[in-house]
Amino acid sequence: MTLALYHHTCQHGAESIDAGGGWLMPHPQPVLGGLLLLWATSVQHPARAEHLGLTHRLTSCNRLAHTYLLTDPTSVVHWSQFRLGLTRPQVVTLEAAPGARPMLWWVTTQPQLAAKVR
Repeated sequence: MTLALYHHTCQHGAESIDAGGGWLMPHPQPVLGGLLLLWATSVQHPARAEHLGLTHRLTSCNRLAHTYLLTDPTSVVHWSQFRLGLTRPQVVTLEAAPGARPMLWWVTTQPQLAAKVR
């Protein structure tokens, strides 16, 4: 059984994904020194954006407006594995955010093809 992984994004993020043929591209992560990452989750309908680290601290966009299903998430790893290669301050900054639930986080450094769910 393959785990279903989803990517949530705002309106302008969805426009970019749709214009790019459904490709999700990794983006620089300021907290991680500009590392290019694409974030995903096993939760299709999160209770709160904060659970996925999708806060409104850096943007006013509704980052749960659109959902995409990754079609072949073979290069995606769970956060618990990926975090081992990061510094303690980087991990703490992300995981200590109010409402954060790192057990729901998945990441990859590779572009992913996805199908729009909503």
